[in-house]
Amino acid sequence: GALMHLIVFGAVLCRSTRTANANDANHMAHCEPHRGRQLASGAAVAIAILLPVITTLAIQHPELEGKKIVLYEKGFLNWLKPEHGEYGSISVGMYGMLPVYLESLGAHCVRSPDLSEADLDNADALILIFPDEPWEEGQLERIWNFSRQGGSVLMLGEHTIREENGGSRFNEMLKPTDMRVRFDSATFAVGGWLKSYEVPFHPVTAGIPDDRNQFGMVIGATVQTEWPARPLLVGRWGWADAGDVDGTAMMGNGRYDSGEKLGDLVLASEQQFDKGTVMCFGDPSGFTNGITVGSHLFTSRLMGYVTGSHGPQSLQRQLLGLLAAILLIWMLAFLQESFVLVAFPIAMTASLVFCQLANTRTGETLPDGRRQNPNNLAYISSSHLESHSGESWRQEGSGGLELTLMRNGFLTLDLPQLTSQRLQRAGLLVSVAPSKAFTPVEREIIRQFIEEGGIFISIVGYPDAGPSTALLSELGFEVGTVVTTNEDRIVEPQPLGYFKVPYLETDNGLHHVRFHAAWPVAFVPEDAQVVAMASGNKPVVVYRRIGHGKAVVIGDTSFAMNKNLENESGAPFEGLRENADFWRWFLTILRDQPQWIPAMPSLFQESENDQETFEEDLLP
Repeated sequence: GALMHLIVFGAVLCRSTRTANANDANHMAHCEPHRGRQLASGAAVAIAILLPVITTLAIQHPELEGKKIVLYEKGFLNWLKPEHGEYGSISVGMYGMLPVYLESLGAHCVRSPDLSEADLDNADALILIFPDEPWEEGQLERIWNFSRQGGSVLMLGEHTIREENGGSRFNEMLKPTDMRVRFDSATFAVGGWLKSYEVPFHPVTAGIPDDRNQFGMVIGATVQTEWPARPLLVGRWGWADAGDVDGTAMMGNGRYDSGEKLGDLVLASEQQFDKGTVMCFGDPSGFTNGITVGSHLFTSRLMGYVTGSHGPQSLQRQLLGLLAAILLIWMLAFLQESFVLVAFPIAMTASLVFCQLANTRTGETLPDGRRQNPNNLAYISSSHLESHSGESWRQEGSGGLELTLMRNGFLTLDLPQLTSQRLQRAGLLVSVAPSKAFTPVEREIIRQFIEEGGIFISIVGYPDAGPSTALLSELGFEVGTVVTTNEDRIVEPQPLGYFKVPYLETDNGLHHVRFHAAWPVAFVPEDAQVVAMASGNKPVVVYRRIGHGKAVVIGDTSFAMNKNLENESGAPFEGLRENADFWRWFLTILRDQPQWIPAMPSLFQESENDQETFEEDLLP
């Protein structure tokens, strides 16, 4: 790129120097007519505008409605998902939520045990996740024929690719392509490749930031990519740690050694394969149950692309773009108008920005919980600098809340931007003590979401309630009432602190819920229902119906954080699962389902043998 710029600059400078030194007579004699120069200048600016359109603009909107996606169910994987009675980070499972997620995008999923012709018939895409067993006779030919006839194959590889016989199931399938999964670990310098991605102009990456690892890559393998294959994701700062068959999970030593590639690591690639497309990822993490929560912005676009959307990467459009670039370079080199030298970069930049914004909008594929009854799409907001940690299993993280919602039948996703387009397709929105206030437009969006049947849960204590005050007031609530005395003295509410209170009484006794640092919740509407009340008749959990939906306020910022809900290890709180049972009961109330009644809790501590047995069951 630098060489091309120098050639153009040198040609323009040389031409300008010769023109400046020529006498006026010779200059006028050899100049083109004025009108011809104007037309040529206009043509150069027009080409500058068209070049980004030809090479980067995606015209077709991806649509997964009715598309058939085949998932090969065999590999180093499991199809478990969070279930009641299983807790901690290991209980998340691996790919059990993937079919639920794809179906929310409109696709029809088929889990195939053998990739038979019947399973692949009329399919739009095939997903292979870490295949680690020898291919059965005829399977590879069926896969290749499927792609040759126009189907898309998404191969999700890993760093553990060295089989006992020295083979690699990934690369056996990739043999007809110019992509290979290397035996190494693409190791990042900054955890989760935060701010470390390089992405091309592509409809599946347009508009996606990388500040929270929205692309979902962790530590996988690098992808060897030769022409005509092309990179899709590149890790800018990291290194390719050479694999070690005797090391932990065959990974490297975790250090940068001489000879290992440093930086610009290809993490994912794609290649046209006859009429179809083959895409290869060196890491499948972005499609797992837990990471899909944050990577869905990218993976939803990706699935729309692989199931039939045709982007600007076609050979015809790129060749046309190359011809346009050559023509533009020639015109810039020989035109003597300073206007063109100023106008063409401005025009090209504006066109490129427009194309990227258009791709951001065109490529957006939204999950829709209305495909299920009741609506099964739950968002945990991250759009207003919420108080929960982005690291799911920190004490202040929301990993336990994510799994709690999944156990109760929800597809749980992160909400990075509060829009009516996303909310009108969702059934539940959780807001955890935002630090940024909701705008009037956003408050109206939330109000409409509730009135149309959505459930909105605001979890916030008094010290953090400022940004939520206007919204809660419009919904009829207040967290921590401030009183002004007759002497104009302001009296702030008193914290309730840590405590447990009963929320349900059955024939077996009382069922309790625990709070970490609670504050009283005040309400105006008479139809509000108090769910949990602290001593002194101070409500802490309150909800009310608004239209067809419900608004809930819980006066404790930490109520749904891991430190008050679920330990990463899965260990109970003082031998009890009180808050997990509370959420299971409360969600049935909010969704107007038959009320789930928890069993009477008993004090116990899971033995190490029980936990080890549970972990063995979760292994692939």
